[in-house]
Amino acid sequence: MADQQQLIDELIDYIDKAVLKNSVSNRHVAEVLDWLNEGLKKIKLEELAKIFLRKDQDESTNYLLTMFAGALFGNFSEGPLGSGACVKIDPITGKSYIEVDELFVRMKAYFTELIIATLRHVGGNYILTPASMKCIKVEELADVYRCYFKKTDGDRTIHNEFVPGDQATIREFNIESGMHENIGNRYYWRLVTAIGDDYIDLSKTDCDANSDVPTTDDDICQLGNRNDRSRQNAIILSSYGDDAPSFKQYKGIDGYTLHNKEVTVLSPTLNKLIGQFISSTTGENFDDMFKALQVDMALIKEQTDKEYTIWFFEHVPALNNIPASDWTTPELKELHDQDLFYNRTSGLAYRFEDGAWIEITDQYTVKALENAAKAQDTADGKRRVFVAQPTNAQAYDIGDLWVNATYSGGGVTYKNDSLVCIAAKTEGAAFSISHWKPSSAATTAYLENLGDRILAAVTDSAEGIEAAKKLANQGINDAYDAYWKAVASGDAASKAQKDADALGDTVSKHATAIQQTKESISALAGKITFDANGKVTNINTSGLVTTSDFNTLLSKKVTFDANGKVTNISTSGLVTTSDFAGLFASQATEDGLVKRADISTFITSDQAGNLISNATIQADQINFTGKTIINDNFVVSTDGAMTVRNMTVTDGCLIAGFRISGSSLSSGKMTISDRNILFSGDDITAGLGINTAPAALGLNVPLWINNNSSADKCIAARFSATGAAEKENNIALALIGCISGFAVKLRSMTSGGYLTLEDCFVSCSFTGSDQNVYLPKDPPVGKVYLIKRWPNTGKGPIVHANGSTLNGGATSDLLKENNHLAICIWGGKSWSYNKISL
Repeated sequence: MADQQQLIDELIDYIDKAVLKNSVSNRHVAEVLDWLNEGLKKIKLEELAKIFLRKDQDESTNYLLTMFAGALFGNFSEGPLGSGACVKIDPITGKSYIEVDELFVRMKAYFTELIIATLRHVGGNYILTPASMKCIKVEELADVYRCYFKKTDGDRTIHNEFVPGDQATIREFNIESGMHENIGNRYYWRLVTAIGDDYIDLSKTDCDANSDVPTTDDDICQLGNRNDRSRQNAIILSSYGDDAPSFKQYKGIDGYTLHNKEVTVLSPTLNKLIGQFISSTTGENFDDMFKALQVDMALIKEQTDKEYTIWFFEHVPALNNIPASDWTTPELKELHDQDLFYNRTSGLAYRFEDGAWIEITDQYTVKALENAAKAQDTADGKRRVFVAQPTNAQAYDIGDLWVNATYSGGGVTYKNDSLVCIAAKTEGAAFSISHWKPSSAATTAYLENLGDRILAAVTDSAEGIEAAKKLANQGINDAYDAYWKAVASGDAASKAQKDADALGDTVSKHATAIQQTKESISALAGKITFDANGKVTNINTSGLVTTSDFNTLLSKKVTFDANGKVTNISTSGLVTTSDFAGLFASQATEDGLVKRADISTFITSDQAGNLISNATIQADQINFTGKTIINDNFVVSTDGAMTVRNMTVTDGCLIAGFRISGSSLSSGKMTISDRNILFSGDDITAGLGINTAPAALGLNVPLWINNNSSADKCIAARFSATGAAEKENNIALALIGCISGFAVKLRSMTSGGYLTLEDCFVSCSFTGSDQNVYLPKDPPVGKVYLIKRWPNTGKGPIVHANGSTLNGGATSDLLKENNHLAICIWGGKSWSYNKISL
């Protein structure tokens, strides 16, 4: 088959060359094709299947299959909510990428880096104010609650951000009432009366109604101040509520209420901005401009010349005095329709409408005309206002206005700006954009409708709105970057470097921007700091970006050296989505070192669909201050004491001197394994379990005790049984089998005395007189004593029953003869007593 294929390839190549040389006809080609057709009929399908993969049925191959671009499986669509599967190679980087729903590895999986991303949810409120703290201890004093915070975290000293006069609050709204014993939503809002290096004092009496008592672990935030207006503002980001998600800015919080304190609201149900907005072109307040421009612009734009004139004289206008007396034809009167007239003497204003002067009663318009009349450039008695670009046929004078000016060319660009004439021209002279300039060069605030978004900005830069646009776009890019980094738990120093370079090119000295699009709401602030030589030392940006998918609260600082090189990039922020919340801080140095710390919370589910709440902390060092409790079963106190109900350790541990490794536990003189327990030390060895005796013994002994210590009394083992109801059932040692090497304890007495429970065989050698030997009171039933009178001693022992009897009768008996042996066995009520001669 391979030979046939080669022959076909060579033939096709030959035909191609022949056609190019015009040395083959259609008949020749037809003959060749007939020959090929006959040859193909002889080819069997099973032979082709040996060298080609089929597309009409299941197929397999024993050889390596190479796909340079990759492969798609099923109806593939990418992303966390996609479908199908994909294996592909990036054509630029050459890196491979796999995207599947589930991956099952039967044996082992090796990961150089494992990044886990999941859809997550978080809820809560975030308050941005000048101060906050984590309470670690509360002291109740006479008039205040003293709340302490940790002064240092080991690496840095924490400054007390509160000041007297602040209002401190805690608010929890996420615990369902009645579901947990002694646990509920906590709230208080109290006055800060005094502060210290590591504490604040909260008033007991000056507080909001129903305020709770402060406790340890409270997250306390500053919210308002009694007298300091700079500390009476706040931003609250909320992910729950009727209008959630929302961004709200408050001003003038000087008591325990937020009512009528909202100045900015951004939410799905309401967007509200309260404040002063200044035109970048006129320098005037928008409220004044809107009130002053009550003229019906639609009517003016209907005019053929696209202009109207404002006249300033000291008389009442009429058709028989100027300027109307000059409008002698209907065409001229129509041309001046909507012209305005201001009487400098009376202060009254008029509009020329439908061939007559009509008095203007709108006080805002009258006030605007009054202000205009005071300007020097109205000395000639009129001022023109153009609503479209002046033509060559139109004249204009210095001081005339061009509103809604849109123009690009001559090195300038205007868009809906207000321009003022700085060079006059006559009718028929050529129009020039150089005759006009913005009515105000300074910009303190800007509000612009950009079609697909609305941008409100404040800046002191010459670039004005363009710098604010770039600031807003840069902030949004940083926010998206932080979002993906938080979700994917990744970072890229090079990306941060590019962000810093781009920001340095675009941000003005000071700029803030609020931008709203159909996808996002952004509030950003930026600042560049220069040294004495005018070189940039720092670029700072902070802001909030809210989209339907996530919220990002971000702060970023880029530091430069004397040569303008980036030396450090610090970024921190908060990212929330519907099922994820991540708090992060990162820092990238000039040598590429990147450090990042993350705290993430999210929800997953197991294979059965059961929801699982998760929290992860990633950092080089994690410090928990205060008492730590996990599942009510694992507790670590502030002094390091740990309480745990059950623990599995797989790679050894050391507990109070005990080392546990593999299947054994050891601590110097003790070893516990899965076979036995062994003790050794102080010339004593003991073992219990399997094969505890020394190897030299050659025996598998379950219990081995060897006491070889130097002492006045040496006991290897002692057994005691005293608890049975029937004393004869107290058996200290029960044996089945022989006793090897049995020996009883020998006590030699040279004077009378009391026997102990440890005594067994007693040898008495008395001189001078017979002496009393007392048996113990109430010994274990069956206790045996052997008492012998040693020969040639002269005197013997008098055995006393010590409160009982001997054989139920006598209370004592004298061993009179040498080598007499008394056998005493306690029966529970009296001693069984017998004497024999040895």
